[in-house]
Amino acid sequence: MYRADAARSGYTSDPLPAELQPAWVRKAHGLPQPAWSGRDTRMPFDLAFQPVVAGGLVFFGSSSDGRVYALDARTGREKWTYFTDGPVRFAPAVWQDRLFVGSDDGYLYCLGARTGKLLWKRRGGPNHRMVLGNDRLISRWPARGGPVVKDGIVYFGAGIWPAEGIYLYALEAATGKTLWVNDSSGDLVLEQPHAGNRARSGVSIQGYLALAGPALAVPTGRAAPAVFDGASGQFRYFHLMELGPGWGKRKGGGPFVTFLDDEVYGVEDDIFQASDGRFLARGLPVSSAAVLPDLIVLAQGHEIRAIEKSSLWRETKAKNGEPVRRLSLDDVAWRVSCPDPVGSSVVRATASNESSDWPRALQVPDPALVVAGRTVVAGTLNHKIVTVDMDSKTIVTSAELDGAALGLAVADRALYVATDQGTIYCFVGAEPSRPGAAISPIQPRAVTPRLPKSYREMAREILRTAGFTEGYCVDLACGDGSLALALAQASQLHIIAVDKDPHQVAVARATLSRAGWYGTRVTVLERDPAATGLPPQFAGLVVSGRSVTRGSRVTAAEEVGRLLHPYGGVALLGRPGHLTRTVGRIPAGAGEWTHQYADAANTLCSADDAACSPLEMRWFTDFGVGMPSRHGRGPAPLCRHGIMIVEALDGLLGVDAFTGRRLWFYPLENVLAAYDQEHLLGTAGTGSNMCLGDDSVFVRQGGRCLRLHLKTGALVREYTVPDTNGVWGFVAWSGGILYGTSADRTYVVRQPFRNVSKMEDLLTQSRTLFALDSETGKARWIYEARRSIRHNAIALGDGRVYLIDKSKEIVDLPDEQRDKHAALPRAQEPKDAHLLCLDARTGGILWEQDQDIYGTTLAVSSKHDVLLMSYQYSQRSYQLPSEKGDRLTGFRASDGHRLWDTAARYISRPIINDATIYAQPHAFDLRTGTRRVEFALKDRQPGGCGTMTGSTHLLLYRSGTLGYTDLLRGSAVQNYGPVRPGCWINAIVAEGLVLMPDATDRCTCSYLMKTSMALAPKAAE
Repeated sequence: MYRADAARSGYTSDPLPAELQPAWVRKAHGLPQPAWSGRDTRMPFDLAFQPVVAGGLVFFGSSSDGRVYALDARTGREKWTYFTDGPVRFAPAVWQDRLFVGSDDGYLYCLGARTGKLLWKRRGGPNHRMVLGNDRLISRWPARGGPVVKDGIVYFGAGIWPAEGIYLYALEAATGKTLWVNDSSGDLVLEQPHAGNRARSGVSIQGYLALAGPALAVPTGRAAPAVFDGASGQFRYFHLMELGPGWGKRKGGGPFVTFLDDEVYGVEDDIFQASDGRFLARGLPVSSAAVLPDLIVLAQGHEIRAIEKSSLWRETKAKNGEPVRRLSLDDVAWRVSCPDPVGSSVVRATASNESSDWPRALQVPDPALVVAGRTVVAGTLNHKIVTVDMDSKTIVTSAELDGAALGLAVADRALYVATDQGTIYCFVGAEPSRPGAAISPIQPRAVTPRLPKSYREMAREILRTAGFTEGYCVDLACGDGSLALALAQASQLHIIAVDKDPHQVAVARATLSRAGWYGTRVTVLERDPAATGLPPQFAGLVVSGRSVTRGSRVTAAEEVGRLLHPYGGVALLGRPGHLTRTVGRIPAGAGEWTHQYADAANTLCSADDAACSPLEMRWFTDFGVGMPSRHGRGPAPLCRHGIMIVEALDGLLGVDAFTGRRLWFYPLENVLAAYDQEHLLGTAGTGSNMCLGDDSVFVRQGGRCLRLHLKTGALVREYTVPDTNGVWGFVAWSGGILYGTSADRTYVVRQPFRNVSKMEDLLTQSRTLFALDSETGKARWIYEARRSIRHNAIALGDGRVYLIDKSKEIVDLPDEQRDKHAALPRAQEPKDAHLLCLDARTGGILWEQDQDIYGTTLAVSSKHDVLLMSYQYSQRSYQLPSEKGDRLTGFRASDGHRLWDTAARYISRPIINDATIYAQPHAFDLRTGTRRVEFALKDRQPGGCGTMTGSTHLLLYRSGTLGYTDLLRGSAVQNYGPVRPGCWINAIVAEGLVLMPDATDRCTCSYLMKTSMALAPKAAE
């Protein structure tokens, strides 16, 4: 079993010679493919192919090709393999003559250990539907509760998204009979890692299950483990908030749990009481520690040390004089100095989430350590293993490896080491007869089979007709896999092949494996091609291997249409020269998000009426780019024509909105450096630095604005501010015209939080507004401000430009003397303010209002001919003093006639959704300003910053985790946990999807997931 036993102690009484030499080395065909990026080291459970050893065989699973391997323990030669339908990320567990393996396909497999024959399997989730997770096809409920066996019972868990169901099982190891299942722990209402924020977002299961006494510890990924009763499956506790608020207070997050005894367990660097989860002490790195009957052996820095278990507890006195029993790791029994670094010297849980050295300090996984008999084996941070003889307290063996030693197993006086390069080493007792003998690595060789000419020609015809060679391809009714192999050889497609004939599936898998394509490039599933369970709308190309000889009717038209990508997806089915072509269809009611606040009119509401509740996962991934601090309130993502634009610290990323696949990256050094600071107004004050046109992305930086092609990211044109040496401020596009402003560099507003950030590059107002022809770059007109133009008070609609030109808000400027006496000075009504409507093509003034013009934001509804003036009050205190949030006013957009005034307290930027204004917690009639009493958003949790966004049927916001309200069902708050949105806008609705790029870069709070994702309305079962 992983780390020897159910308690994951890392100790075996089996003896191991301290003096070792290599016996064999096995190089993997493919490197490990971790479930999560190395940018988040609280998820390092599958950085190596973890081995276990029993009965003369070495067993491990591959996250690369989804196979289980059995090797001869003496020679390293392959004895058998078994295919699963997804990556295998955890070490198998052995019981008697059986091997238990969990896979990302959602199943626990019971295999005969000697033969690899399937004895039984159990699916964790309710069905076989799949999603895209970090570019791999996995079950909606992957089996990421690493299996553990004790007393003839095997335990495993499936499901990582609490909102979709979490399943924890105890099964009879001999038969697979269910003894109990807990399927309700994902639905818990818990306080999230910010005090006072409760959400329906419970347990996730990611990590090796561990069992001691009555306690079954279930790692939850990035947070402390949840604990269940091992006998009944009853939930006992999960201290998400108490142990996970970040800022140096986070404790015990990660996928590895080790029991010190029945009463105490360790996670990451921390120790807890098993009965109630109470934190006891810090300083035990469980990955680099082993628990012996009388000792705890651990590695830290350049030292291996041992602590007597009998000395862990100390009797002290509390302040009231009462005796208190405390746990301490200070009483060291012995220590051995090592020339190599054998353990991390950084206590990772205390690193600040804004630490400048965060990536270096947090991205080094602890190397493994085990004890066998009287020998300590420890991996080092410089790619070695060392052994220590516990009797002589000396280092005996030091051996170099090709990577980090992250997996260690001992059996029959031999040591097996797995590295993050996919390599497995076997070391045995040193023999004087062959000192330093060279070992030839065992490495599988790719053997390319000869394909029939018809399949090679068919692949070329398909790729030529399709016009692309990248993306996702589905081979429905794939037959023996010949067409899938030919396409893989001729393209960069990621191919999922499906057939219901088990013999043909076995042939296809064997052929593709021998050729070296299986796993990361081609996967073969045994399923009905008419009901695949694959995600909808993800395939850029659909083909059929069987159709090459039997014609296009071998596939189900309905399933083909369901799978096709709406933008450019094509099915090419049939015999050579007679291909039947079917194209994907854009979803009915799908909307877009082209500007920071949805559109150039600032409605903050997508016209998408396809997205509705309940929501479920469509894809999740890590884009692998550095993002600005969420506290800096960077630009919202944008989406049009199926492409989402995400702005990173140093460039723009184009992403397929339906799959999460990276399409392109355009580098722009330090483009968001000004937003990468602590608790800023950010885009809440400056407005975004980018927007979308018909087929283009416009992004400003300094005095220029670049135009990039939406589909390719190629540079199309560069524009400059008409004002010499000006800085480009506001940016928008509408009707072929690019709008911009020359920002006022003399007006730099206050930093409303702790005065710790630099504000000079975060400009909120401008001196001029200009319009450029987006094709020629020539200026159409320039409006010179009489006083000043606030970026938030510019809106476009129906061929008009609306703006407020008013005196600068002195109250928003920093003032050291004044700020000593008041947190926020009182705002005054502006004395000189004008609301103007300009002709979008000429810049001429169409109408003007100068009576009682107070607003800081404008939004316009062309459909209802209403211009809304309001404030932009925030849920937290990070807004400027001028944002009072106590009034709304409607004007007739066509002539400026004041329609209504409403006094109301609200704490969000108003949303215009058809004829309704949503301003938390109220809703108002857009045409009359009358409050709609049937709506009241009362249950949104108060501790999160950010503002609401909307679509026809949804309101999105942060409420502990991602919160949303389905307007078709009233004003109730629903949650999709366990991911937190950012501090302004990073959850939008477009293309029938809820799109939310990761906004938690460098956040140490224990939200269970850290990912970019897309949600969609739940499909019918």
